Amino acid sequence: MSMIFLFALPTAWTSPSPECPPPLLGAWEYRQRAGDGYDAEGERLQLICSDKALKGFYYGLEREGEHGLYYTLVEVTDLKVVPEAGLSFTVPGRELFYQRPTDPQAVAEKKLQSAGFTRDELHIQGRVKEGNLVLSCTAKASSCPENVMVFHKSP
Repeated sequence: MSMIFLFALPTAWTSPSPECPPPLLGAWEYRQRAGDGYDAEGERLQLICSDKALKGFYYGLEREGEHGLYYTLVEVTDLKVVPEAGLSFTVPGRELFYQRPTDPQAVAEKKLQSAGFTRDELHIQGRVKEGNLVLSCTAKASSCPENVMVFHKSP
């Protein structure tokens, strides 16, 4: 005689959290137009679910004309999920680095040489459309890479 055992996992384990919609999760990248092509490096947005809450990390580029290209990495603030795979958040003031930070811990531990600081905040909102994350950006200064940025999923 064979026995079959059936059991159910708690609902929290089997269904995604409404605070962490699967279409938003993952690594996203936006590359700005440059001449006939696109920048070799882009803005990156990492969205993860941690303790049933959505967290975001913005790996930015700061183009400072004749002074060069600088990198930033900050955790976004005021992150809100809106219906139908949408979100809004703020990229707060951020430290500038000569090299692209690999993770938030490198920034927190001051493992990178600082090139200064920007206090300008980026206010971003948008949603997933046709597999891409289409985001609008506003800021008091002209520090948004573009008014509308189309982020593609990174492998």
